[in-house]
Amino acid sequence: MKKIILFAFLVICKSTFSQTPRPLKHEIARLNINTVLLWSHSVVIDDHPLWSSDGGKILFNEMGVWKQLDLNEVFLDKADWLNQEIGYNTSEVYDIPEDLMVEKYKAETKYGGREITLLDGDKIELKQRGLRTEFYVRGKLMWRTSGDNCHSLSLSPNNDFVAFISESNGLMLYAFNQKKIIEQIADSVKMCNRAIDYVMGSKLSRARKVLNRLTESNQSYSEPYYWMAMLALSEDQDQKAVDLIDKAIQLDPDFPSHYYLKYALLMNLGKNNEAIHSLEKYIVLKPRSLYGYYDLAELYIKLGDHQKACINFKLAKQYHSTRAADKIEEYCKE
Repeated sequence: MKKIILFAFLVICKSTFSQTPRPLKHEIARLNINTVLLWSHSVVIDDHPLWSSDGGKILFNEMGVWKQLDLNEVFLDKADWLNQEIGYNTSEVYDIPEDLMVEKYKAETKYGGREITLLDGDKIELKQRGLRTEFYVRGKLMWRTSGDNCHSLSLSPNNDFVAFISESNGLMLYAFNQKKIIEQIADSVKMCNRAIDYVMGSKLSRARKVLNRLTESNQSYSEPYYWMAMLALSEDQDQKAVDLIDKAIQLDPDFPSHYYLKYALLMNLGKNNEAIHSLEKYIVLKPRSLYGYYDLAELYIKLGDHQKACINFKLAKQYHSTRAADKIEEYCKE
């Protein structure tokens, strides 16, 4: 029974975008890394990365389609790259931005190609040495590829990050103010980071102790309740998990992934109509995301309502044409 429960726990984790999307800075502090592979699902990335004016979102052009990543919605795992540990974004959360937003970001982004100047006058450079690329920060060589061409430097408006394209890997990001980022992380977030590491390391009892202390010391912080809900699920306490995620929603009603986890939990309980309500709230907060419409359509299929499933597959297709196309052909027959 224990193995089955743990399997269900891992399935729910996967269905909620590889655990929970978190702020990039929190994840950089958790893993203590400065380089991140943000998007690796395709190496066909055109143009240069674009930043929002607040530095909270980044856009990239994948095979002619602009996609937007919210840097408050990432989840990193460790990977080895050029003899160093980097963060690998396991989250697949992205939106399709409006055309006007793309043009706005283009006007706001500081783009330097292979060289970009910081506010203090120092430079970040990607120097081509034959087939190799060398990455310099303030004149210091940080790494050297063995054949990967890296280019298209784009500086974040807050001067904390620089994004670039690795032709062999995808969209990457370097935090050249890593020490400052970690210093600014609140103690409550550092505790939550430790609890998440325990969860990822299957040390669930230790994670539970840290999370309990955290909710006692900071009752306004929503994320610990999310992870407590995941732990309750691992103990086959599905209703307790729902109650805990409701507490997270009460504390932070504008965080989309709380509603998505609640939808997954309610689905696990067989409460499909309540799951629809939670998923609809997720869609209100993320109206241009594939997952809400696509999963809502799948839920309507379970309920036997192919008409509503068809409507939602068509909405999903507006933003992600390939995944929903086959479903439309199957369920939208005249």
